[in-house]
Amino acid sequence: MRIFTPTEEFPFAGHPTLGSAGAWLELGGRPARQGEVVQECGLGLVPVKLGTEGTLYFATPPLLRSGPLSARDLDGVTGAFGIAKADVEASAWSDNGPGWRVVQLVDVDKLAALSWPGSSSPKVGFFALTGSLDPAYEVRAFTPVGEDPVTGSLGGAVAQWARKQGLVPEEYTAAQGSYVGGGGKGGSASSTTGTSCGWGDRFGLTSAVRFASIAWADKSVKNFRESAHYCGSCVYCVHIC
Repeated sequence: MRIFTPTEEFPFAGHPTLGSAGAWLELGGRPARQGEVVQECGLGLVPVKLGTEGTLYFATPPLLRSGPLSARDLDGVTGAFGIAKADVEASAWSDNGPGWRVVQLVDVDKLAALSWPGSSSPKVGFFALTGSLDPAYEVRAFTPVGEDPVTGSLGGAVAQWARKQGLVPEEYTAAQGSYVGGGGKGGSASSTTGTSCGWGDRFGLTSAVRFASIAWADKSVKNFRESAHYCGSCVYCVHIC
């Protein structure tokens, strides 16, 4: 599978991975291993587990780039969005393919105040803790194309980073899309074999001990199929498989 946006090709992205798997299954595809579809993308092989009631989910892949943002990178983000340095709790690279920078803001009010700076926007995901577990935090994703209402790759990357920092318990929910009409909601699960992260949007969320990342149900798979290979979420990439 190859994933293209209007400006670049991604080695991995969450919604195209599950949308493509769902479309392949609906068009009659039969996996060699029962209960699991293995897809190949730029990052390599990605196993997609088949859950109940048409749900699909996969393990968030390892990061291609991690570690703190440099002072220059962080200045680029804060300058573009007009954010005061005092409003930034932490920042890091959490790139599992699309190139995400992740910035934790001090509270959800600062998150709500963000606005897309236009086509010069860096590719960045912001989140802020809510003080609850449902959701534990809210997420917003910005690219040069605009704000994405639900972002699978970023949802998984933020969950991995938040757990590594000890910000969240083993199970919780997270939210994205409140400011652009998406209303996505996700969850997380962890095991001794590694971290599993879940993300969903207006459809069932599934988390499992070992394989859990983005859960899609029939409605979104149909959106993908009926909109000529667009998944119906961010609507800025096309998947070719």
